[in-house]
Amino acid sequence: MGSAPLPPPELFWGVLGVLRRPLDAALTESHLEEDAVTRLVYRRGEERWVYEVSGGSVVQAEWTDDAGGRMTVEVRSIGADGRPSSVRYRDWPAFVELSIDVTDIQDVEGHPDETWDPAL
Repeated sequence: MGSAPLPPPELFWGVLGVLRRPLDAALTESHLEEDAVTRLVYRRGEERWVYEVSGGSVVQAEWTDDAGGRMTVEVRSIGADGRPSSVRYRDWPAFVELSIDVTDIQDVEGHPDETWDPAL
């Protein structure tokens, strides 16, 4: 069984509908589109990230670089709970696509505080 082609962290958060800006990247553009979608553009060197946010959640994210690299995350549908229920990730030059369809969500108890702070 092969491994799944996961997006890099800056895009993977978009699979969850969450925007986490790329570290050390500067916000260079922001636009409010006619359809109430906010478009945010971040740059770091030759890399560029474009996020489209609607209703407080990422609906599309794209990473490109000057060498022709391109990866995208597209939230195709939102579930009744407001979370992404169908998402597609693509690495365009590598011809890789990963579709994620959520069929069940289980709320679980978080890790105890001592998991994160060994001094406790």
